[in-house]
Amino acid sequence: MPFKSKNWLAAQLAGVIGNDDPLTGKKLANTLSKFSLGILPPTLGVVTGKVPAIQAYNATPDKIIGIEKAVNAFAAQNTAGMSIITAGLFVGTAPPPLKGTKQLFEFVKQNNLKKEYLCKTLAAAIWINWTLGRSTFTPISIPIPSWNIPFLPVAVQDEIDTAQLNRDAQVAIQQEEYKQQINDQADPNNPRLLDTESFFEETNRID
Repeated sequence: MPFKSKNWLAAQLAGVIGNDDPLTGKKLANTLSKFSLGILPPTLGVVTGKVPAIQAYNATPDKIIGIEKAVNAFAAQNTAGMSIITAGLFVGTAPPPLKGTKQLFEFVKQNNLKKEYLCKTLAAAIWINWTLGRSTFTPISIPIPSWNIPFLPVAVQDEIDTAQLNRDAQVAIQQEEYKQQINDQADPNNPRLLDTESFFEETNRID
C-alpha cells in the first residue's frame, strides 16, 4: 500500500475545498479513505469508515465542525477495522478526538489567508491526531507506536508474513467495497450517495 503523507492530504483537501466545487461529506470521506490506504497495519476502516464520516458531516449544520466530526468518525472505524481485517492479530486504540477546527478556520478568515494555508494546517492536524492512534500485535503483546508508519517492528515481522497480511487485507477491502457497491445499487436512498449542501459560504472567499 502506498504511504500517504500530510502533504498529499493537504493537496487532496485543497482539491475538494474549492470555490466552484464545494466540499461534501462524500468527497471528504473518499479523501480520508485514500489517506488511510497508506496506514499499516491494514484496516477495513478504509471502506467501513466512509458511511459514518458522511453521516457525521451531513448531520452537522456547522460544516467546519462537520469536518472534525467526520475525521473522528473515520478514525473510530479505522480502529475497529484493524482487528476485523487481521483476524485479531492487531487490536487498535483510537486517537483522542480531533479538536480546534473551528478556531483554525476563524484564524484563516480573520487574517485573510489563502485556502492552501487552511488545507495544509488542517492536513497537519489530521496527521498529528491520527499518529496518536495505536495498535497492539496481540500474539506477543507488542505495541505499534502509530498507525501512520510504513513499516512494522522487526519482532512483529518475524512472527507473521507481512506480505500475506497485506494480500489478505486487499482481498477483504475489495470484498467490502463490492458489498457496499451492491448495497448502493439496491437502495437509491442510501446516504452514501448523497452530497451535502454547499460548504460554508466563507469557504468561497478563501482562494
